[in-house]
Amino acid sequence: MGDILINFFWIEIKGKNLKYILSKIFKLDINILNIKYYDNRVLLKVSYDDYKKIKTIKTTYEINIIKTSGKKKFYDDFLKYKTTIISFIISVFFVILLSNFVFFIDIETSNNNLKNIIRKELNYNDITLFSIKKSYSSLNNIKTNIRNNHKDNIEWIEIENDGVVTKVRVIERIKRDITSDNEYKDIVAEKDGFIRKIYSNKGQLLKNIDDYVRKGEVIISGNIFRNDEVIDKVHASGKVYAEVWYVVKVNGDIKYQTLEENKGYFKLTLKINSKEFDIFKIRKDVDSTKINKLFNNKFFSLYFENEKVYNKKEASYSDNELKKILEVKAKKSILDTLEKDEYITYQKTLKKTKENGKMYIEVFFKVYEDIAKEENIKEIEDKTIEKED
Repeated sequence: MGDILINFFWIEIKGKNLKYILSKIFKLDINILNIKYYDNRVLLKVSYDDYKKIKTIKTTYEINIIKTSGKKKFYDDFLKYKTTIISFIISVFFVILLSNFVFFIDIETSNNNLKNIIRKELNYNDITLFSIKKSYSSLNNIKTNIRNNHKDNIEWIEIENDGVVTKVRVIERIKRDITSDNEYKDIVAEKDGFIRKIYSNKGQLLKNIDDYVRKGEVIISGNIFRNDEVIDKVHASGKVYAEVWYVVKVNGDIKYQTLEENKGYFKLTLKINSKEFDIFKIRKDVDSTKINKLFNNKFFSLYFENEKVYNKKEASYSDNELKKILEVKAKKSILDTLEKDEYITYQKTLKKTKENGKMYIEVFFKVYEDIAKEENIKEIEDKTIEKED
């Protein structure tokens, strides 16, 4: 450490007949730590005291300092970057100070009544805006007390500090009405379509494969018939796969933007929660975006970053390219609604138009899907056959 704090200078001496000036330097009993010879110039590494001796030589040779080390370099670098260094120190101090206070309280629940209950409990336990953050053990005790005080309203609660935010996650206790599994139900068609397959687990089948059904028609009845008489009622169950039809309309811009590589930045960044503050930023050539973290915790991060920059450039799709992109988009809108055992059987583009820089298409789909839906049983008046005397 002591050697680092000693001042050293690299001295450049220019001129003809360098042996002459070097002989004068050697006569001064100067300790030359390093020496490099070049055409018409020489480089010497000497201490600060020896540099002062060299400066006493009266000569026409050109003598310049080209590099320093030790305390002198530290001092010069500090003067050069003092604004950045002071800003950084103030930022770190500011972050550490802020990280000990609550600036936001986030209660995650859509129930306003429950939110008010939580807010009152937090106030009672001194968790308010601009209050000092509670420790982990204190938060555990507080959440346990809140849950015990409101067992009828709270199923689960978690309280934690996240930077300058105190987050409260809570699950409401739902009182559910118990319904009987023996509730009578029909299986009806949820959509129009041609029936392709039926799996009936319970109930009386009223439709067959290849029958056309309309939305709401009963396929598997919860009424059990014998000779037109209802002899029993059940909770019908089963699956009904049918061929159904969709026409999907989608559109897209004919023009689109591409990214063109440009120069990037080398920067020192301070991140507090989701907000970023650049302490300094230098424009330079960057191959790719890369982050080198100096300090990181849940309150803030400090890191060097090579940030790659791209310029936006406009281009246009051909008609065929955009048509294919929109067809994929239309197909995805159907697939996103289907279960694993459901699939598209047929697809055809019906219509394609262009207007105001956009392309519009309509795509027809045939889909194999389960259209079974449970509904309360349709009551049917019992019919009895009168016996002749």
